[in-house]
Amino acid sequence: LTSLLRDEQRQHSRKHLMIAGDFNLHHPAWGGIQATQDSGSDKLIELCDEADLDLWLEPGTITRDQNGERTTIDLFFGTPALTERLVVCELALDCHADSDHLPIRVLLDAATVPVVETRRRLWKAIDTEKFDVFVADNLPTLPTLITPRQIDDAVNHLVEIIQRGVQESTPWANPSPYANPSWTKECGKAVKHSRRMYRRCIATHSEEDWQVYKLARNQKGRTIKAALRRGFRSFIEEAVDQGPQGLWRVAKWAKNRGQQQGSTMPALRTPEGGAAESDTDKVNLLRKVFFPQPPEADLSDINTTQREQYRLPPITDTEVRAAVKKAPPNKAPGYDTIPNKIWMILAEPGSRSQRFIPLLTAIFNACIRIGHNPMHFQTSITVTLRKAGPRDYRTPKSYRPVALLNTLGKVLEAVVATRIAWLVEEHKLLPDTHLGGQKGISVDHAIQLILGRVHQAWGEGKIASMLLLDVA
Repeated sequence: LTSLLRDEQRQHSRKHLMIAGDFNLHHPAWGGIQATQDSGSDKLIELCDEADLDLWLEPGTITRDQNGERTTIDLFFGTPALTERLVVCELALDCHADSDHLPIRVLLDAATVPVVETRRRLWKAIDTEKFDVFVADNLPTLPTLITPRQIDDAVNHLVEIIQRGVQESTPWANPSPYANPSWTKECGKAVKHSRRMYRRCIATHSEEDWQVYKLARNQKGRTIKAALRRGFRSFIEEAVDQGPQGLWRVAKWAKNRGQQQGSTMPALRTPEGGAAESDTDKVNLLRKVFFPQPPEADLSDINTTQREQYRLPPITDTEVRAAVKKAPPNKAPGYDTIPNKIWMILAEPGSRSQRFIPLLTAIFNACIRIGHNPMHFQTSITVTLRKAGPRDYRTPKSYRPVALLNTLGKVLEAVVATRIAWLVEEHKLLPDTHLGGQKGISVDHAIQLILGRVHQAWGEGKIASMLLLDVA
């Protein structure tokens, strides 16, 4: 196995690789936490890490059952590109096997998924001056906002102006699968010069032209190599500056490097035992699973005594501008395709659109005063992602939804969330043992609190027990 995997790495002969068999090794990584660990199992894990292989069989699956000895020694591995097409890796108990080893069934979705090209804007090439001038010339005067309909109309009008400004100032992206963000103009010039020298050499068959071409070719290689090196180092430095979030981005890039983007979704099982095969049926089934109708709550035991009301002043331009600046500029936008970067341009102190922030503040204050959340802020795109680990991807529970809301609504959410957090801390509305969602509180505080209770119980000669609840 060692020689096979290393030959594959050297030759890069196969993009997809599956390895299955009786490895006769025990380890908790595939046998479960109760499994013993053999001396050679660590070597197998190292080989799989070097070859970038995923374990497809769910840990703890019994693959050999003889004389009461139930172990996991038959394993199935595959490359990440195939993992994206894995439907299920499970025991095939319906298959007859004249052996004490149980058969394993692996299903892969080999159907070719047509690539749907969605056009997107090249935000790096936006003409900020042109966009700023267009928005400044077309911003409406502050409207009267008394009813929910007026708020919705004002938000829709504002978004329409922004989208027209984007059309005037931002070109469409024309991505290439071979594009590299580290490529520079010097690289392009070196490539053109090398090709020109090669054509001259072919035309003249001169030794002198051949030497000139060799120098141009070598210079091209050095230029490209240096540019790619600088680009990669810049990418890593930027990720390090972003902290843990940036490091996770690098880890995700390294894991998915060279793989096809996107994944397939096989036919899903319905609760009635049927199958959802078309896209429409899958969407309807996932909607029922992800967003079920909640049961009616029993509020009979709620104390109806009116609590003290805390009043806050109207939202200010400073709060709105601060919320816009804190937003991640390159976060995935929602249905309107407007990223946070656009709001940041309009919120700059030197922007020509000086009326943008006051207009936004007036809309937000009207939303809070009336108690209305505009429909545009509630519109989202739900993206379905696979959950990690060996799973049966024919069941809807093996996926998780991610809702991409329109970015303008998140600015209002950020302002309100900041105010709620201030009220909670200022008036001590939460008990001291509540640690979630509070500024400056991390999981370390929860661990220290638990350890303190355990040590206190031990000091009093008691037994410490802990109950963990997962409340849905």
